Amino acid sequence: MLRATVDGRRTDIGKGPYPEVTLAKARERAREAKDKIRQGIDPVTERKTQKSALIAEQAKAVTFSDVAKEYIAKKSHEFKSAKQVYKLTQQLKTYAYPTLGRMVVADIERAHIVKLLEPIWTTKHETASRVRLHTERVLDLAGVKGLRNGDNPARLKGNLDLTFSAGHKVAKRKHHNALSVDDMPDFWLSLKAQDTRGPASYRSLS
Repeated sequence: MLRATVDGRRTDIGKGPYPEVTLAKARERAREAKDKIRQGIDPVTERKTQKSALIAEQAKAVTFSDVAKEYIAKKSHEFKSAKQVYKLTQQLKTYAYPTLGRMVVADIERAHIVKLLEPIWTTKHETASRVRLHTERVLDLAGVKGLRNGDNPARLKGNLDLTFSAGHKVAKRKHHNALSVDDMPDFWLSLKAQDTRGPASYRSLS
C-alpha cells in the first residue's frame, strides 16, 4: 500500500495482492503512481475512470438475447417444471428475438417494443402481455447490471398503455347465438322475403 498526498489529501493507493503481484512489480507500480502524482494526476481517480470506461465498452457488446439467457436461467429456479422454462424461452425466441435479439441492450427504445407488440397485441393478447412482461424484466436485469440507463421502454403503466388498449378492452370476435327450433319458421320466412342469391341457396336446402 502506497500512502501519498494528492491535491492536499492523504490517499492510500493499492498495488495489488501478493503473491499475484511480486515485490518488484509492486515497487514499479509505486514509482509509476508517484510519477503521476508529480504530474497532478490522481492514480486512484484515473483507475476508476479506466474501469468505468472498460465497463461501458463491454456493455456495447451485450445484446438483448445475452441478457435474456441470464434471465431465463434465473427464472428456471423459480418455475416448477421444465415445461414453463421451455414456454418462456419459446415466447422470447418467437416474438421478442426477431426485433430485439441482436440489438445492443443499451440501444433498445420504446419504438422497438411497440414494433414487436403491434402484430400480436389484439390477435394474441395473452401471449403479447406475457412477452411484454418478460421483455420488461429482461431490460430491468440489464439496468441493474449497469448495461443500460433511463426508463424501461417495456413498462406498461404510463408508457405502453398509452399506445395499446388494456386487456379487457381488446376487441373479441363475437359469435351469433345458435338458432332455436322455435325461431326456425320466422327465419325461413325472412329468407323467402329476400330476393338475393345467398338466401335462395339456403331455400334450396329446405
